[in-house]
Amino acid sequence: MWGCLDALWGLPLLGRRSKSPREGDRGRPADAIARFWTQKLAENRLILALIEAGTFTVGGRPVLDAETLEEVRQWAAQRVAACEACLATRDQYH
Repeated sequence: MWGCLDALWGLPLLGRRSKSPREGDRGRPADAIARFWTQKLAENRLILALIEAGTFTVGGRPVLDAETLEEVRQWAAQRVAACEACLATRDQYH
């Protein structure tokens, strides 16, 4: 499970007890982990929906540069896929 976090942010996590999701999630209840990934999934899906609707803003200002907007779209799509993968992996072990 924590490997999903590494993949999502590309940063190593300190203090991991185990790489195996079967051995626990650093003492946090499984439902809290599921809520976290579900929330992140919803946030990134919202970003994609705002881009599609043409209402995505950064700091209250519209993103006028098509290249930047496409980069944000790709980033959000990758995050959606990563969140879905982490939830699917979690469901395999619970």
